[in-house]
Amino acid sequence: MNRGIIAKRYARALLSFSVEKGVEDAVYKSMSILCESYLEVKEFRNALIIPILSDDKKIGLIETACGGTIPDELKRFLSLILKQNREDLLHSIALMFISFYNEYKNVTICRLTTAQPASEEVIDSVKTLVSNNTGGSVKVNNVVNSNIIGGFIFEMNYKRLDASLSTQLETIKRELTSENAN
Repeated sequence: MNRGIIAKRYARALLSFSVEKGVEDAVYKSMSILCESYLEVKEFRNALIIPILSDDKKIGLIETACGGTIPDELKRFLSLILKQNREDLLHSIALMFISFYNEYKNVTICRLTTAQPASEEVIDSVKTLVSNNTGGSVKVNNVVNSNIIGGFIFEMNYKRLDASLSTQLETIKRELTSENAN
């Protein structure tokens, strides 16, 4: 079976279970930290897939990676994942859980790429504009990339608005090059 489908099913089940138990916010926090740890610490990733490491030790390792304590409901879920030998899907499950949680809570995640850090005023304006269109809360991740020279790139829900100076210059260059070729 497709690994993505499996991860989605586990993530949906975890969200449903955590909502039922009223701990979805705590599970979300733990899963967010788990994703960061998974990406930042290679040894953590490798330790999770070592077959000789017991499930209890793996849960302890995950708990440590999540800041020391995790909800009991998440521990039960992790036990199931480990029992089914699905620890290699843990990162995908965590990412899918975060996505489903944001959808459940009506949270829109946006990325604003600028050449220099955006001011709080700009970020608040973006939040207001998006919130007025979506009716939910908004999180804006400001990414600084000096290669865009100026302007911005705004991404939300798999859509992208590129108003960067570098893209505009590249477009002009292409147009001039194609005119000279004719």
